[in-house]
Amino acid sequence: SYYYLKLKQSLRKYIPTGCKVLEIGCGTGEILMDLKPEKGVGIDISAKMIEQCQHKYPQGTWVHSDIVRFTERTQEEFDVIVIADTVEHVADLPALFACLPKVSQANTRIVISMANPLWSHFLILVERLKLKLPEGPHKRYSFRYIHSLLSAQGLALTRREFSLLLLKNIPLLTPIAEILERAPFIRRLCFLELLVYEYKSE
Repeated sequence: SYYYLKLKQSLRKYIPTGCKVLEIGCGTGEILMDLKPEKGVGIDISAKMIEQCQHKYPQGTWVHSDIVRFTERTQEEFDVIVIADTVEHVADLPALFACLPKVSQANTRIVISMANPLWSHFLILVERLKLKLPEGPHKRYSFRYIHSLLSAQGLALTRREFSLLLLKNIPLLTPIAEILERAPFIRRLCFLELLVYEYKSE
């Protein structure tokens, strides 16, 4: 719960309320609805997740689909496209990113969150120790790879930030960790990596 609280705080810094937002890999829909969009559209390949979203957040638009099929059927364009903790689970990342221009306009912002790849071995360990829920098949993509794919789609990086040294709220330690996160070298060790892209101006 602490992780998702910090994730939503990080996303809200770059996503104003009242936008038209598409979330790719919406899961339970909680993140999308927390952003308070004027219109929120969430897509997910899990029919069970979409059913939960429709029941819990009937004010949203929830679509059981992958991004390729979704963009083939819609002509909508969005102010913001959110990909929160999803890129790790995408088998064909180039195909996903190639679809982004189809649902974008000139000033669309792409916001991506993911686990810092430096934490990969730790996450494998705690999952084997059953201290966290299993993630299923996934791959930790490097920033360099993701950046190369998005640049090819005409997107420019406007912000890259790291946060969250601790994954749980620990009294006394958490305030110290939040101060340490501001230090340049320590910041790159934080768990949460957030990338913000916008389309390059002509």
